Amino acid sequence: MSLFKDHMERLEIRLLESTIGQRCLAWYRRLPDRDQLLFNLLMGVTLVTLIVVAVVLPAARYALASVSEYQTARDDMQWLQANEQAAMKIANADAKPIDANSLLSTTVASAREFGIKFRRYEPTADGELRIWLEKVSFDKLLSWVQAIAGRHQLNVDSITVSPEAESGLINARLEVKG
Repeated sequence: MSLFKDHMERLEIRLLESTIGQRCLAWYRRLPDRDQLLFNLLMGVTLVTLIVVAVVLPAARYALASVSEYQTARDDMQWLQANEQAAMKIANADAKPIDANSLLSTTVASAREFGIKFRRYEPTADGELRIWLEKVSFDKLLSWVQAIAGRHQLNVDSITVSPEAESGLINARLEVKG
């Protein structure tokens, strides 16, 4: 503490030895007592405001942001814990490939629900099914792909889409596997 006090005294001496410091001190001493009190009060309010703006507000913002990040992380962790069993079940499921006939019948039946007709299809040697579609609504295609992935656990390995002349319609080529 004495080191700080010594440093402040040296700073005060250097300030009073400077011409600007002497002028400010002379100006302050010429003020009436009431004005000196008001000046001291104003400087105190300014110092407190500066401390609040420079220290307290940034610390409060940081604390609020930290609480928000913590709550988000906690919610994510709770969701992961709640869905752990389902994820483990999917991860441990046997990865038996679906035979070509079952894959074809599943995709045809689900496509029919969405009003999608195959222009052409072709089973591959590795158990996948290539499907060609013409003049299909883009929205219907997305809904169908989501449905076969969700309900039937089929994966669309690749999809190639090209626009049709009519707005909202596309031509598509998909590779689906079980």
